[in-house]
Parts: sequence; structure tokens; C-alpha cells
Amino acid sequence: MIKGIGIDIVEIDRITSSILKWGDKFLKKIFNDHEISLCYKKKNTFQCLAARFAAKEAFIKALSDSGAEGRMPGLKDITVMNYASGKPFIFSPKDLTECYVINLTISHERHYTVAMVILESKEI
Repeated sequence: MIKGIGIDIVEIDRITSSILKWGDKFLKKIFNDHEISLCYKKKNTFQCLAARFAAKEAFIKALSDSGAEGRMPGLKDITVMNYASGKPFIFSPKDLTECYVINLTISHERHYTVAMVILESKEI
């Protein structure tokens, strides 16, 4: 059963400007070392970081929709990773991954990136 849906769109230039202005202070507030390292190895570094930011925001919105407000993680506690196939997934605090199947999709175009999360309850 679907428990929550979240979507977020991010202007890539907004994330780029924030990183150029605030540097590590901005990066370390939102992303963990793995995400920063991964994105800085990519050709489209800022697009990669913007996509992860959108995914984290979409996940938080889906959690809010699900009634899980008491267990809301911080942005840095949510890790957006990729399977070998390239498909993105969210790794979050264990109590949330035990309760939900987290479905994530991310899309980009030149100026924007969008992410959508659908939370499903796990069958017990």
C-alpha cells in the first residue's frame, strides 16, 4: 500500500551558485562524503549534486505525507546512491528502511532536475 508520495524540482544553477558561494560549508551541511566524492568524479558534478538534493527533499516530503514526522531524518542522514545499472536508490536510517519500500526516480534536463519518491508499506 502506498504510504507517501514526494516530488521535488531543483534548478541546477541554484545549487551551483550555492556551492560556489559557500563551498564545503554548504556541501557538508547537505551531503555526506560518499555523495560528494561520487559527484565530483562525474562530468556533470553540479547536476549530480542537484539531483541528490531533489531526491532528499522528495523523500522528506513523502515521509511527511506518510505520517512519519516523528522519525524525520536530516538531509545528511539520507544517502542517494546508484545500483550498478545506474538506477538511483535511497539509503536512510534503518528504522525507515524496515518500514517502507522506497521507490525513487530522478530525471534531468539542461537547467532542472526532478526527483519523485513513493513510499510503500512493507508486507509483514
